Amino acid sequence: MIDIDATIVLPSIERFDHTPFQDEFRILCLPIAQEDHYFPTVSFGNSLEDIFAQEKPDLIVHDCNPVRWLSTTQFPECPRVNITNVFLTGIAKAWTVQKLSFAWFGNAINKERKRKGMRAIRKAHDIYDADEVLLADPECVIEAIGKLPEHFKACGACWWEADGKVPNEIKGLNNFLLCSMGSTGTIVNDEFCRMAAEKFDCQDIVRVHAQGKEGNLRHLGQHRLFEYRSLPLGKIVGQAGAVITQGGTGSTYQALGAGKPVIIVPTHSNHALLGKILAKFDLARVVRNKFSLALMSNLHVGKLKTAANGLNESSVANDGPKNIAKRIVQIVEG
Repeated sequence: MIDIDATIVLPSIERFDHTPFQDEFRILCLPIAQEDHYFPTVSFGNSLEDIFAQEKPDLIVHDCNPVRWLSTTQFPECPRVNITNVFLTGIAKAWTVQKLSFAWFGNAINKERKRKGMRAIRKAHDIYDADEVLLADPECVIEAIGKLPEHFKACGACWWEADGKVPNEIKGLNNFLLCSMGSTGTIVNDEFCRMAAEKFDCQDIVRVHAQGKEGNLRHLGQHRLFEYRSLPLGKIVGQAGAVITQGGTGSTYQALGAGKPVIIVPTHSNHALLGKILAKFDLARVVRNKFSLALMSNLHVGKLKTAANGLNESSVANDGPKNIAKRIVQIVEG
């Protein structure tokens, strides 16, 4: 056990609800002016530098899109850890959202870096490096990418589960379709949900999305659809017959950890990238619209079910948070 004084810094426009953690950590929410929302790295970076000067940290850990938030930040002389996913790093050689973002904003980023006397960045993946890069992915995803550099550490999958009670109306549901779109997904429409439920022989549908209609119940043909903004998914995912995600790592790894076949409806290229990797193992299938869903054969469905059922508890376990925390403590202790 080690006593660490941890300060969490996040931008005011972040959608993540940090209130459950306010009693455990000091949380600084930095304001981002309206005119900076589209390109916040300069504003956020300047505010971070002010905090570094006051706090004088012994270790900096970041878990975010570094192109958008950290690309113009001048870090102090202390160890720095980046928590990320392996398919977003340079060794994956993939066209990511961050790479596209750097194509748009690279000149402005380097102009600000030059003003601060910092070296220019040649590509987005440069910003993903740090003294250590801790990867929040299961072993199969790591293996699909290849050999890791020495300062990369595979730590295991990570997902966060909301606390709370399961609503009475969905207690006891079994073999239902769970639509879990995380914080970065768009709402999958009713017709897509109905078609997916039929593909996987699911009766009921539970759809969870931040912009959903809380507690809304309606019928889609013979299917009941229950809709919520938030649920303690860890308490119900084990009873699902199949899961739709947007391809976010949290919701997707959680579904696989429960041994469930996954349909990925990507919001952007990073989601599709994870889906493509998982498809190599028949653990997920990327389906962009209801027309491609309609073309999904019973053979494809069977392969997804078989591969997901074949996962053991250690294949995709939520052991990343523990392993990452352990490594952070080791770095602090020296």
